[in-house]
Amino acid sequence: HDLEEEEEDENPNLLKNGKKVYTQAIDYDLETLNNKIENGKINPNPDFQRRYVWDNKKASRLIESFLLDIPIPLVYLSEEDDNSLSVIDGQQRLISINKFLRNDLKLSLGRKNPLTGKRFKDLDEKLQNKIINSGLRGMIIKKESDPEIKFEIFARLNRGSVQLNDAEIRNCIYRGEYNELLIKLAQYPHFQEILNYESWNKRMIAEEMILRFFAFFNKHYTRYKGPMRQFLNNEMELNQDLTRLNIGSLIESFKKSV
Repeated sequence: HDLEEEEEDENPNLLKNGKKVYTQAIDYDLETLNNKIENGKINPNPDFQRRYVWDNKKASRLIESFLLDIPIPLVYLSEEDDNSLSVIDGQQRLISINKFLRNDLKLSLGRKNPLTGKRFKDLDEKLQNKIINSGLRGMIIKKESDPEIKFEIFARLNRGSVQLNDAEIRNCIYRGEYNELLIKLAQYPHFQEILNYESWNKRMIAEEMILRFFAFFNKHYTRYKGPMRQFLNNEMELNQDLTRLNIGSLIESFKKSV
């Protein structure tokens, strides 16, 4: 079961109220890019992303594309509060580059290709330099961007084989005390018992149910204005950084209700 099936098919008017997105174009050589991954400045594996799924052949074709100067699509990154970057789109490419430069990937380009079976360290210096000096372009979605537009960017760029649902995108964008509270309460034993948690323990569905409860509890159902996606996004944005007092009050209300 997926709560997304219940959503109204309606997009918010993103042009209203002067909502803005702030972006920064980047152009890194692969050596610089890999160093940023290695030292944690770029996170190719944030918890909202799927796991690495490319096989050796697909990763090898990416490396070969750099050697042949074939253009590579942009990667999209999200700037976090600590100024580090998390990948939105391009995870498989970034991890493949990192694996190859760490010598964790043997090229698989067909039996007749002389590079097949070689790691980065096995290439001659000329080819190594070609790889590390190759460029990859990207776009950073700056942290100052309006969360509602940022949400829409994530949703539109999210075109992997397993697409993120709204709850998973919120988990990425609206980091903070409120999000942590939802995750914590989803583990509350009595709630799991009522919910038959094993069948719902997928893709943050339980967290979304709790968010819906709080959104209606705080605003009262008579004030609901659709669509549900925007209603819940507003709830997350308004309460992103809760005080300890507010957290205690919400926990008490939740436990009384279940």
